[in-house]
Amino acid sequence: MRSNPFVRATSAITSIVDAEKKEDDYNFLGEGRKQIDERLQKALARMKSMVQYLETRDQYRKLLNVVSEMQKIKGSAFVDE
Repeated sequence: MRSNPFVRATSAITSIVDAEKKEDDYNFLGEGRKQIDERLQKALARMKSMVQYLETRDQYRKLLNVVSEMQKIKGSAFVDE
């Protein structure tokens, strides 16, 4: 019994499409990992700069204090309601 050429062609095309889809998924994930790595490297560089310079540390400390105060105000606003 001979196999149907249409079935063979369809299965070949399906396997090619599946392989391309897997490669696209892999490329997508790889790009995502690359972007995450770049963001982490930039954040690390900022932190190193912050540690190195006294003025930058002071600015960071002020920013933390402002954020802390805002969180306290926001938290007390929910309690009052």
